[in-house]
Amino acid sequence: MLKRFFWPIIICVVPVVVSAWIVLVATLNMLDPQSEGGLRFNMGVDLAGGTILIYEVDRDWWYNRLSEAERAEFDSARLATALKRRIDPADLQQITIRPIQTTPPRVEIILPLRAGRQQADIERVKNAIGQVGKLEFRLVADSRDRDAAGREVGRQIFKAVQEAVRDWTPDERSLPPLPGDYPPLPEPSLLEWVELAENVVRELKKPQDGQTPVLPDGFVEAGNLAFYYANQVNRYFLLTRKPADESLAVVGEDLSAVWKGPGGRTGQLVVHFSMKPTGAEKLFALTEPVGHHMAIILDNKVFSYPVLQARLRDGGIIEMGGLTGKELRDKVEELVQVLQSGALPATLNRTPVSEMSMGPGLGQDTIRAGRNAVIISFVAVVVFMIIYYRFAGLVASVALLANLLITVAFMVFFKATFTLPGLAGLVLMLAMAVDANVLIYERLREERDRGASLILALRNGYERALPTILDTHLTSIFTAVVLYVVGNDQLKGFGVSLTVGLIISLFTALYMTRVMFNLWQYKGWLTKLSMLRFFHKPNLDFMRVRYYWFTATVLLSILGMAVFLIRGEKGLAIDFTGGTGYHIVFKEVKPIEEVRRRLSEREVLPDVTVDALYRGEQAAGNSREFIVRTTLRKAVQDPSGRVHFVFDPEEVKRRVMETFGDELEYVQAQAQSRELPPDHVMRWEVELTDSDPPIPADKLSGIVEEGKTPTLAQLRQADVQRIFAVTSTRVSGLVSRWFADRQVARPDQYYTVEDRVRSETTSDGHAAWRPVVILRYRFPENFSETDPNHLVQFLAEGLSGPKSELLENFDSQVAREVQLTALQAIVLSWLAIIGYLWFRFGNWTFGVAAVLCLIHDVMFSAGLLGIASYFAELFPTISSWLLLEQFKMDLSGVAALLTLIGFSVNDTIVVFDRIREVRGKSPLLTPEMINESINQTLSRTILTSFTAFLVVFVLYVLGGPGVHLFSFLMMVGVVVGTYSSIFVASPLLLILREGQPAEPARATVGQAARP
Repeated sequence: MLKRFFWPIIICVVPVVVSAWIVLVATLNMLDPQSEGGLRFNMGVDLAGGTILIYEVDRDWWYNRLSEAERAEFDSARLATALKRRIDPADLQQITIRPIQTTPPRVEIILPLRAGRQQADIERVKNAIGQVGKLEFRLVADSRDRDAAGREVGRQIFKAVQEAVRDWTPDERSLPPLPGDYPPLPEPSLLEWVELAENVVRELKKPQDGQTPVLPDGFVEAGNLAFYYANQVNRYFLLTRKPADESLAVVGEDLSAVWKGPGGRTGQLVVHFSMKPTGAEKLFALTEPVGHHMAIILDNKVFSYPVLQARLRDGGIIEMGGLTGKELRDKVEELVQVLQSGALPATLNRTPVSEMSMGPGLGQDTIRAGRNAVIISFVAVVVFMIIYYRFAGLVASVALLANLLITVAFMVFFKATFTLPGLAGLVLMLAMAVDANVLIYERLREERDRGASLILALRNGYERALPTILDTHLTSIFTAVVLYVVGNDQLKGFGVSLTVGLIISLFTALYMTRVMFNLWQYKGWLTKLSMLRFFHKPNLDFMRVRYYWFTATVLLSILGMAVFLIRGEKGLAIDFTGGTGYHIVFKEVKPIEEVRRRLSEREVLPDVTVDALYRGEQAAGNSREFIVRTTLRKAVQDPSGRVHFVFDPEEVKRRVMETFGDELEYVQAQAQSRELPPDHVMRWEVELTDSDPPIPADKLSGIVEEGKTPTLAQLRQADVQRIFAVTSTRVSGLVSRWFADRQVARPDQYYTVEDRVRSETTSDGHAAWRPVVILRYRFPENFSETDPNHLVQFLAEGLSGPKSELLENFDSQVAREVQLTALQAIVLSWLAIIGYLWFRFGNWTFGVAAVLCLIHDVMFSAGLLGIASYFAELFPTISSWLLLEQFKMDLSGVAALLTLIGFSVNDTIVVFDRIREVRGKSPLLTPEMINESINQTLSRTILTSFTAFLVVFVLYVLGGPGVHLFSFLMMVGVVVGTYSSIFVASPLLLILREGQPAEPARATVGQAARP
C-alpha cells in the first residue's frame, strides 16, 4: 500500500471494520434465541414487545403517613417522572412510565425486550423502585455521649433504653420502644431506633474462626453502641441520635455530586459524595465528636456506621460492608443511581401487583412494512446520488453507508434502543448527511465551470464548502446539546442520537470522501468528474416577489397554527392526553392486527392503541390477552353548570363487549356483606371473590412455607396463567366512582380495601387457596343513600362480565411540567442558534432571522397537520387516496418537528453563508446580493430537499401506521423548510435592516438654518 495513504486508509477502514464486527455480532446474537448477554440490538416496545410492571403506592404509607390534604394534592405524574429519572435518565432504553389513576395511585412501567438481559433489567428496575432514595447522615448513640454541661450521660441513657425495651415483643413492622424521659443531649437531639440493612446484618453474622456468631436476643451493648436483636422476626436495630430541629439534619438534598470509585482502607469500590455549601456546614457541625460513629441511613435503614476519623465538611465516602465482587459493584452502581436521581415522592410496594410480557406494539405486518420502507428509501437515495453525480455519487454513497454502519454500531455498543420512528429518523439523518456531499460537489462544479483543474477544483471545493458544513453541523449540535442538558427524557434521547450522527457525518463526508478522491486521483483513475445538472446559472429574481410571498406565507402559518390549536385535545394523541386502559381476555387466541382493526373501524373507540399480553414463557405470536387504550370521553356537568369531558371506563367496557361479544371470556363476581359492630370506624364489610376455582395448595410448593398463609403475590407466582379479575385496585376504583357519581368529595375517607387469601378446598377435597377482597365502608352524614346493598350490587355488576385485571384511567405519558420543560429546551436551543450565528456573521440579525424562520416552519407544518386532519374528516374518500387521516400529535410527531428544525436551519445557513461570501466586505446588503446568493445555492437546495423528500415520501407511502405521522410532518416540513429559506429567511434580513445605513437624525423643530 502507498505510504502516503497508509494512515488515512487505516483511519477510515478501522472504524468501519470495528463497526461491521459489532453489527455482525449483534445480528448473530439476535438470530440465536439461546444466546445470552453480549452485543445486541435493543429493540423498542413497538418492534419487540417487552415487560409490563404495575406498581402501587404502599397503602400503609398512603393512608398512615399522608394527611387527607396531602393525598388530595398528590401528583402521580411527578412520581412517574421521578421513576423515569431513576430508571432510565438518558432515555436510551425507551422505558415508558404511565401514572394510573387509582387509590392509592399506581404506575405502569413498560420495559422493551432485551434478549438475554430482560430478567436482569427487570431485577434492576425492581431494586431501583424498592428504594425511595431518602438519605440521611446521623450520629450513633454512644455510651460516651455528654450533655450540654459536659457530663457523661450516655451510660445512663442506655440503662433507660434497656428498661424501655425489656417487655417489648418484636413484630415485623414496629420499632423498639424508647423511654419517655432520658437525660438531654446537646444540639439538641432525640433518640431513634433505626433498622440495620441486610449488608450490615451479614457483616454482624460473618463467621469468625469458622464459627458463626450467635446474636443474643434483645438489648445488646456492643462496645460503645446499643443494638436490639429481634432474631425471631429477623430484624436488627441500632440506636441513633437525630436532630430535634429537622432543618439541621444532613440529608440527600445536601449532596452536590455522587460517583463511584475506589476508596476506604481496602481500596474497594465505594460511593463518593460531595456536599453543597449549606450541607457542608451542617456536616461539619454533625461530625464534631471525632472518634464516635456516624450512621449512613438510606430509606430508614443503616447501610454503614463508620468511626469518624476526622471532621468532615466537603464530602466523604459510603462503604458497602459485607459485599464483594459483582455484588459489591452492582450495589454501588445502584446506590449511585438512586442518590443521583433523588428521593421518590412516594413509597412503592417492593412487589409489583402485576407482571406480564407484552408483544410488539405494532403488528408484524406494520413492522414488515416499516422495515421495507426504510430499506427502500435508503436504496433510493443511493441510486439517485449515483445517477446524478456518477463516480462522486458512488463515493458519497460509500460514505453514507459507513455513516450508517458506525452510527448503528455506536447505538449497539452503548445499548441505545431502536424504535420504528427512530429507524426512520436514522435514515432521514443520512438523507440530511447527503447535504454535506452535495455542498462539496456543487462547489466543485463551480470551480470546474471557472476553468480550474480537477485537482484544484477538488481542493477548493472542500475548502470553500468547509465553513458552511461546519456552520450547519455545529448549529445542529449546539441545539442537540441544549436539548440534552435541559430537556426532558424524550429530548435527551433525541439530542444524543442527533449529536452522534452529525459528528460521524463530519468524519465520513469531509475526511473519508476526500481520502477516496485523493487515492483515485493519485492512482490515475480519476480523470474527470461527470455530473448531471438541474440548473445552469439560474438568474431568478426572488426578491422581486418577496413582499407577496412573505406576507402570504406568514398569514398562512398563523392561520394553520390557529387551526391546530382550535382542535385542542382532539388533535393530541394518547401520549399527551392520557386515557382509559382496559385489559381484555379472549376464549381463543387472536392476531393483534384483527383486534386493532375491529376496534378502529367505524371508530368503535377513538385514538385506540392495542398491546398483546403474554403469560409464562410465551412472548410472541397471537395471544388471548390484550390491553386496549383509548381517549374516549363523556360530558359531565359540575354543580356550577360547566361541562367537562372526562374519561369513561364503563363506556369503553360496553363498546368492547358490543364489538366482540361471546368471543370474550367472562367471569361472575360474588359478594357477601355483613354489618360491622357499632364501635367500628366503618359500618359494613363486603367480601368479594370471582367464580374461578381456588388455586390448589400443591401449586404453592416451594413458594410458601408449609403452614403459612400465602400472599396475593405468591398466588400470582404459583399460577401465572390465572386472570385475577377481582382485585383491591379494581374494587377501589369502582367504589370511588360510585361515590363520585353521587357528588361525594374525597371518597377514599369513607372506605378501605385490602387483598386477602382464604383457605378453601378443591372439588376433589384437596387444600386450596382463594384470593378475596375485603371492602369496609360507611356513608357520609346526611348522605342520600340509605341502602348499603346498592353499592354491593354495583360492585357485583361492575366486576362481572369480560374477564379483566385492569379497567382504569391513566395519565398522559408526557406530563404538563415535562411539556413545559421541552418548550423551554427548544427556546434555549433557538437562543443558542442566535448566539452562534451572531458570532459567525458578526450581527444579531442573521441569528434572529434564522430562528424566526424556524418558528414559521414549525407553525406552518403543525398547521398543515391540523388542516389535513379536518380534510380527512370532511372528505374521507379523497383522503384515503392521499393516505390522509385525522392525525393526532404524539411523541413521534414531536420528534419529527425537532428533526424539521435541524433540517430547516441547515437550509437557511447555507443561503446565509453564500450571502456573506457574495457580500464580501461591503457594509451594504442589497436585494441583488441576496438574489445572486440564492441562485448560486439553488441547485444544492433543490438536490438536498429532493433526497430528503424522497426518503420521507417512501416512508409515507409504504411505512404503515408506525411512521405515518412522522413521515407526513417531515414530508410537508421539507417543502416548507426549502421555500422558507428563500422567501422567509432572506427577506427577514432586509426587514431587520441588515446592512442598511442608519437613518440620518432629523433636525429638531425651530432649529436655526445655517449657511
